[in-house]
Amino acid sequence: MHCIIHQEALCAKTVQLGDVMNTVVKTVNIIRARGLHHREFQAFLSDVDAEYGDLLYHSEVRWLSRGSVPLVPQLYAHMKAFCVKLRLFETQLRNFNVAHFPTLSEVKVAFPEVNLSAKKGKYVSVITSLMTEFSLRFQDFSAIEKEIQLFSTPFLMDAEEVEESLQLELIEMQCDDSLKNQHQLLPLPDFYRSLEEAKFPKRSITAPTKCSAVPIIGI
Repeated sequence: MHCIIHQEALCAKTVQLGDVMNTVVKTVNIIRARGLHHREFQAFLSDVDAEYGDLLYHSEVRWLSRGSVPLVPQLYAHMKAFCVKLRLFETQLRNFNVAHFPTLSEVKVAFPEVNLSAKKGKYVSVITSLMTEFSLRFQDFSAIEKEIQLFSTPFLMDAEEVEESLQLELIEMQCDDSLKNQHQLLPLPDFYRSLEEAKFPKRSITAPTKCSAVPIIGI
């Protein structure tokens, strides 16, 4: 499977809000193109106690180091939450509820006489397009959602709902209070490495669990 982060970047391309990004990229290039501009900008950031001390070049798609990216279940959870938010945004915007769009809210208050229906329609269209793109690009992950849940929350799964070859090991795990405590205290990779391979051969981590690979063994 392709990396979730890469898929999200491809989804973002469908929005086509170039009027924003073109200005951002042009500004970044002006600052970074000449050493003097770059040093003056860094000095400015220091003077205003900015959270960040420098400006990075813009990249269409950012690949993270394999050693520092989160696990697939974490990325998938963020992606699902974002999709739910998109549905909420779409519903609210159709009714012109701008609770989660502060800039649009300011415009609406400042210019109550202006008809913003066309703008509303544009934003609803963008969100609908994003929802469609996410649904298409992440359908493979949706198909293995139960396996992802089994990997991330094994103590909450019903043994009857998992693959038969894993049922007995899952029951053994769920009935072991010490393992339940370890699961709460340790990062997921460390938890699975701590399992006795002889006792849990199918649940041992024997493959990468980062965003570029499927996190479940035995599927």
